[in-house]
Amino acid sequence: MEVNVGDWIIAAVAQDPFPSGGNLFCTLVPICDLSGALLTEEQFPNRGLIWWRVIDSVREHAVRRNLVKIQLAYAPAYDEKDRSKDFFQVERVEPLAGTAMPILPLDEYQDSETLIRRGTIPAVAQRIGGPILLVTGDEVTGPWKIEGEDVSGLRKRWLVRPASGDRVWRWSWSLFEKKIPFVRRSAKIILDFHWNKFEKVTYQLVLNEVLPKAYALGEQVDAIPDREILGRLGRALANPSHRRQLLRFFDEAMPRVREMPDLSDYLPRVQQIAGELRHYEEALRPLLDALTRSEEFLPLLERRIDELAQAHIQERRKELEARVHAEIQELIARRERLEDELRQMREAFEDERRRLRAQLEQERAEHLRILREKEREIQEREQEAARQLQAAVQALTERQQELIAQYLALAPLLESSRRPASQEAPEQVSGVGEFSLPPFVVQGVTDAEVPEERFLEAWTEACREAGYLYAEGDLIHFHIAVKSERMTLIAGASGTGKSTLPRLYAQALHGFLGEDRAPERYLAIPVRPGWTDIRELLGYFNVLERRFEPSPTGLFELLVCAYEEEQRGQSGVYLVHLDELNLSQVEHYFAEVLAALQNPEGQQRLRCFSPGRSRPDDPFAPYAELPLARALRFTGTVNTDEIGKPLSLRLLDRVNVLELQVPSLLPATAESAVGGRPLQGVESLPPHLSGQLPAMGPPSAGRASPRNVGERAGADPTGACSVRLPA
Repeated sequence: MEVNVGDWIIAAVAQDPFPSGGNLFCTLVPICDLSGALLTEEQFPNRGLIWWRVIDSVREHAVRRNLVKIQLAYAPAYDEKDRSKDFFQVERVEPLAGTAMPILPLDEYQDSETLIRRGTIPAVAQRIGGPILLVTGDEVTGPWKIEGEDVSGLRKRWLVRPASGDRVWRWSWSLFEKKIPFVRRSAKIILDFHWNKFEKVTYQLVLNEVLPKAYALGEQVDAIPDREILGRLGRALANPSHRRQLLRFFDEAMPRVREMPDLSDYLPRVQQIAGELRHYEEALRPLLDALTRSEEFLPLLERRIDELAQAHIQERRKELEARVHAEIQELIARRERLEDELRQMREAFEDERRRLRAQLEQERAEHLRILREKEREIQEREQEAARQLQAAVQALTERQQELIAQYLALAPLLESSRRPASQEAPEQVSGVGEFSLPPFVVQGVTDAEVPEERFLEAWTEACREAGYLYAEGDLIHFHIAVKSERMTLIAGASGTGKSTLPRLYAQALHGFLGEDRAPERYLAIPVRPGWTDIRELLGYFNVLERRFEPSPTGLFELLVCAYEEEQRGQSGVYLVHLDELNLSQVEHYFAEVLAALQNPEGQQRLRCFSPGRSRPDDPFAPYAELPLARALRFTGTVNTDEIGKPLSLRLLDRVNVLELQVPSLLPATAESAVGGRPLQGVESLPPHLSGQLPAMGPPSAGRASPRNVGERAGADPTGACSVRLPA
């Protein structure tokens, strides 16, 4: 177990406080932590002790052999080579009461009955500041509290009373030692440091959190001492007639007490008290009768009572007057001392205030001087920079015309050097990339149509065979969302298959043709952090070469294929997936595409570069303004962690948002899992899927119910809709 600064532990005061440098100090021996684990000397370099500077507020706890609860702090004076410099010192001190209860052995009593009847214990060396447990013979009783000192006998003794009520708990020591966990540790207490006198004290204590378990194993017993019972009886008996009535009550109650379980335990003690009371009554009755018959006794008794009362009153009055006078004089002297201290503090405060004001004024003047100098230097630098900038602008202006003239003179020469000597086709020119349409664009798509019901069933079966488990409603929602909007966002927890869903969808479209290769009309683009404009997606126009450079993402070529296939009459579905699209700000790098998608159909186009600026042999020259095909769809996955950029309400209002559910791995029936039963078409959606599509952000026109989305996409409610397949 490791001990650290700030931990609370229980420790014993190892010595009486001693003065040093105007302060009081002493050392502590660590006992255990607040969980009951014993602490060793190796955990407290150098001597296995804790240094404590004793202040007035906790002076009462700094008593040798006392147990306290302390908070550890690092001792700044610790020196690894100096054994007298301990590693820890005391940060805070609290009494042990409320945390643990000491267990003290009593050798004077052999059983708890004697302790209870006498109600006293010998004076102990350890200071007791809270409830304790006492060991008498083979019995443990408690909790007890020490009320005061009894000096009536020859030896100094302490009065003990139950800590709560008139009863205490009692255990056999063997049961207590076996069943109840408690702490036992020996500590070396310093009697005389200079003469090297020590004593070894064994501390036993039980934590308060263990007491409920201990109470369940013990029994409650009456804990009122004999003289307390006699005192209570004496206060109840005001005259001899009452005592006689009490004796008659005892005589009548004894037979009934034996039959009452709750009172039968007290019967021996009540019988003893009744016997003592009867003996007292019989011994005093003749004397009381003789005194009451004497005519001279009563006046003398009354006069003596008056004299004693007057003497007591006079003595108490003088004592109280002297005490009040002394307290008044002390208060007057204290007031004078406080007035002197207050006057001195005011004078010192005024002197310090004047000194600080003068110092602040001096520092303020110095700061103002430094600021004025810095402002003057800044103005001079700005003026110098303005002069240099003006000179540079003037020089550039003077050379502008000269540079333009030189470029115009060299332009024909550069153009002739760039043109090949032979009049070959532009596609054969060196340095210009070639581009040709892939076969699937040239061939187009077949005229065969597949019913939408069959497509959904095949897609669901393909997802299941691929090893992915999606909720049936999510697959239907995704299909309807892709049909109804040009862009769909997919959200959901990590590992739910957000990135895989669009690829499986594209493979399902190709699957009816029996193609095993990756979908040709599907493009997945991983978004990278730091994208700021659309050139990261499409490409850029090379001004020096006068040709368009497509981006490595392949988006520009896919858009060209979609446009060319649409121009040939029939087109398949093109699906572009942006994986983790909010790693960069979507409204920055995707702004032109979002703006184009909001235009009316037929006017959705991207301006990639200015028409007419490219070379005649550039294969991408016809696509300076590239229309977006009607069969083109965009999807994207959304990150909801701290690395993702937030999505604006403007974007969420213009796209469909689908949040994937986490399907149960143990469905109630086999028919509730994906692929467990055939779909019955869009008309037969389950009741729990006929509400709003799951979406992020507030509801908007871009997020409609599945039935409305199907109507917007042209779906046939009877299940007769078809999906055009790729070639």
